Amino acid sequence: MLFCFIKMFHSNHIGCFTKFKYFNFNCLRKWTSAISDAEKDKFSTLYVSGRYGQQMYSILKPILNLDKFLDHTYVQCLKDNLSRRHGSAYLNNHFLNKQEFLDNVKKLIKLKEEREQVRLKVHVISENIDGYWNCDKLNQDDLVTKLNSLNNQYYDLEEKIVPFILSLPNLISDSIPIDEDEIVKKVDPKPFKFKILDNVKLAYLNQCWYSSIVGPNSVYLFDDGAKLYYALKRYFTQKLQSQQFIPIAGVDFVKSGIAEACHTLVTNYEQDPLLLLVKEKKSLKNQQLHFVGEGSFESLAGFLSRRDINLAKLPFKLMSIGSNYTKDLTQQDTIRCLMVVKDDFKESQKEMDTLSQNLWTWFEQLKIPLRLIKVCSSRLKKYEYFRYEIEAWFPSSLSWECVSYINHYGNLIPRLLSKDQIQFIDAFIFDSKKLIASIIENNQTEKGKFQFPVILTKYINNIKT
Repeated sequence: MLFCFIKMFHSNHIGCFTKFKYFNFNCLRKWTSAISDAEKDKFSTLYVSGRYGQQMYSILKPILNLDKFLDHTYVQCLKDNLSRRHGSAYLNNHFLNKQEFLDNVKKLIKLKEEREQVRLKVHVISENIDGYWNCDKLNQDDLVTKLNSLNNQYYDLEEKIVPFILSLPNLISDSIPIDEDEIVKKVDPKPFKFKILDNVKLAYLNQCWYSSIVGPNSVYLFDDGAKLYYALKRYFTQKLQSQQFIPIAGVDFVKSGIAEACHTLVTNYEQDPLLLLVKEKKSLKNQQLHFVGEGSFESLAGFLSRRDINLAKLPFKLMSIGSNYTKDLTQQDTIRCLMVVKDDFKESQKEMDTLSQNLWTWFEQLKIPLRLIKVCSSRLKKYEYFRYEIEAWFPSSLSWECVSYINHYGNLIPRLLSKDQIQFIDAFIFDSKKLIASIIENNQTEKGKFQFPVILTKYINNIKT
């Protein structure tokens, strides 16, 4: 059973649940016992070998472009990228660094051309186009035998090369630091003249949120805590709409192929704790439903994967208000944004910098200590080309914690989603619980109370309790 508590209202106060309680999720993986170990090696949710094309269903056809792996400059760029992520020693025994990889790519391209030629001949004979049947009837059986042999050779190589190519990480921007994060901007913390309290004690004293009343995996925002939560949502929503972000209702569930293409939860769809147990046909057993939440990147990516994109109208910007879920079953209430831009890294970087500058300005107006971080290469996730983080200061622990981030995925994820000539920029606008916690710590008074940020006052005053 899955319980997700989102909002609750009472006659004399306002409150909402911002985490969920999740039961019995181990049973969700039982369907995987129906898949043999041999089959598991032949397909992922993103790629199904042509050998199993009639038995297994694939919702995506990733754009791979094998020819670019014959370009020495491109391959060297991939090697440099791997070295920046993992160190030079990582390449010592890497398949990309072996002549065998290049030879197999060449063979795969050649086999593909030969298959198409033989397949065309078989089609012409079987359809008796231009009387071909009468003159080449005796050759049909030989051609079919040859086609089957070429198919088997092609599938053998495809099963070795394609999963490897899909496993390669994204390229990294040249401006990304290698060893340490770069602080781009900073608002310094202010000193306190009294003994400060942490956000847990402040929340208890001011009755902002509770966890014990709804269980350890849930948090219940109450009164001023809930007011802050709704004020922040309205504040950022208004700012985003002023920048032409279009609000949409995202989807809560996506198929396994979308989850794997986005690569934000887990590397193996079978390991996802938010995988739902749904009875499917055998051909669909590698495309299950995943609970991602309408405030997730997967939700917006899934929304776009089934739609045609007009390149002449780029860039366009989407936003969805809701929740997303981490692999440790934590619910994060947020606003998720996705920008779709042309496949031009200079133009897309300009769009990302504009968004980061706007987001920084909006956070600055909250009047709390902040840092804008350019994340170093060793901390970039597999599919990230570039990443900004905004960190808020927690005076009680003397620490900075990430409350917002912007990811540049380049053209990698769009191509995995069968979309060409575009790039994705994804923004997690704020982590509501962390941001509220930082606000009440940095705005606390000597008497154990806290003040609302001035910029949020008009939104808080409009909330009906």
